Amino acid sequence: MKKILSMLLSLTLLAGFIFAGDITMSGSTTVFPIAQLAAERYMDKHPDVNISVRGGGSGVGISDIILGRVNIGNASRQIKNKETKQAKENGINVVETVVANDGIEIVVNPSNGINKLTLEQVKKIFAGEVSNWKQLGGASMPIVVISRDVSSGTFEVFKELVLKGGKVREDALLLASNNAVASNVAETPGAIGYVGFGFLSD
Repeated sequence: MKKILSMLLSLTLLAGFIFAGDITMSGSTTVFPIAQLAAERYMDKHPDVNISVRGGGSGVGISDIILGRVNIGNASRQIKNKETKQAKENGINVVETVVANDGIEIVVNPSNGINKLTLEQVKKIFAGEVSNWKQLGGASMPIVVISRDVSSGTFEVFKELVLKGGKVREDALLLASNNAVASNVAETPGAIGYVGFGFLSD
């Protein structure tokens, strides 16, 4: 509930002082469900306002705000100094508002026979140093790495916290949304990926 209220407060402040009529936002697929629900609730109370919410990834949201394509750029990472500078050069004063905190969860297809992984093992898998579950005590099957694409804030946070700035292995399948990662991991024997906490399911 706190997440929704924070987003509604942000929308209220922005709509009250900046917007009239239409509000557009794009960006993070992690933030998308919160933004969509907040937009629907806001429009219920303010029928004269139309809010359009699109996904695309944090990079898309930040790029769209820098270029003035949207009023709100949703991101699951902090805006970088160079991005703030680019926005200012375009006459846009970016105001960053945290609406929620999220965790990144490692998800695996159950066919691999592994119940627990260390952070170091996850790093080695995604870096390409470990390529078969047997190397970690699991079934003898290739590891299929599924990652968020480079426009994702979740990808950037994962790269920083898990890979310590290193690269994801070259044969990784890069996908545009948390839902795509979750469903591909569930359907692909030997797969591993990561998603925002809100996208976990049984």
